[in-house]
Amino acid sequence: ASLYQKECLARANEKLSDLSVKDALTGLYNRLGFGEYAKKMIAKAHKEGRQMLILYSDLDMLKYLNDTYGHEIGDEAIICASKGLKEHVTPDGMCFRLGGDEFLIIDRFMGDEAVTSIIAEIRKMLIDGSREIKLPVDLSMSFGYVVTEGQGEVHLDEYISKADTLMYEDKRRRRKGRI
Repeated sequence: ASLYQKECLARANEKLSDLSVKDALTGLYNRLGFGEYAKKMIAKAHKEGRQMLILYSDLDMLKYLNDTYGHEIGDEAIICASKGLKEHVTPDGMCFRLGGDEFLIIDRFMGDEAVTSIIAEIRKMLIDGSREIKLPVDLSMSFGYVVTEGQGEVHLDEYISKADTLMYEDKRRRRKGRI
């Protein structure tokens, strides 16, 4: 094969590889991408003695949106949420869509105040974004986060499990506030 054909093949393989680790709807890394990169990112940070933020979130009321207004509206909501999250990831971090309405950010930890501020900004962006694209409801997300130890072994499943639990506590607390 010619050099040109080899280059074309290499480019095609790169695109395929990218497709396999990225979510088609949002362009965020998917569960496969998460499996590929998350542990490595945290392990690298731990080698450098840095703590990492694991911010777990899910889109509130996605099932309601899908059932009431159709999946096209649900998809718009997911895209809107992904944009809000993506904008708050530093060059050291990564954003993942793990499933239907579940998202995860892994990034360097810059303090609890910074995380609280980021969550508030994302929530505001969701409301603005949903009004901008004329969604029938204001979007909201629930969040839970943990901070890695900054050293030693990476217990990713444990971190995610804790962040997930905290996210559901946030969801319950906020639901009570709406009643």
